[in-house]
Amino acid sequence: MKKILHPSLTLGVKKPYIQGGEAAVERLRMVLETRPGAVPWSETFGCDLVGFIGQTADGATVSRAKWQVETAIRTWLPDLQLGATRVKVVNNQERSRSYREPQIPTAESALVSLGTQARFDVELDIHTEEGMMSIEAVVEP
Repeated sequence: MKKILHPSLTLGVKKPYIQGGEAAVERLRMVLETRPGAVPWSETFGCDLVGFIGQTADGATVSRAKWQVETAIRTWLPDLQLGATRVKVVNNQERSRSYREPQIPTAESALVSLGTQARFDVELDIHTEEGMMSIEAVVEP
C-alpha cells in the first residue's frame, strides 16, 4: 500500500500518513476542488469547471462537465482506477429563494429565485486496494 502525507497542516504530530481509500479520497478532493491557475508552480493542475458559469444546465453542459471531471482525474491521478462517473446539476433553491439585494433589479432577482444558481453533484466509483468505493462530491464552478 502506498502511503502519502496527510494534506492538512497538523501541529504536534510527526508526519501523519494516510493510505488506501482515505488517500484516494484526499487526492480526488484536491484535484476536483482546485481551479487551474490556483497553484503557482503548476498552472494547469485541477479541474476546470469555471467555464460552466453562466451556461444553461442542459444535457450537453452536464456531459461536458462529466468529461472535464474524468479528464482531470485521468490527467492528475493516472494510477487511480476510475469506474462509473455520474454528474448532475442541483439548484441551490434554499439559497436562491431568499436572495434579494436592493441594488439588484427586480428582473434579475426573479431569475435568481427561479434557480439560476446551481452546482454539480459528482458521484465517482473508484477501485482501491480495499475494494470498490463510491465517492460523492459537490463541485461549484
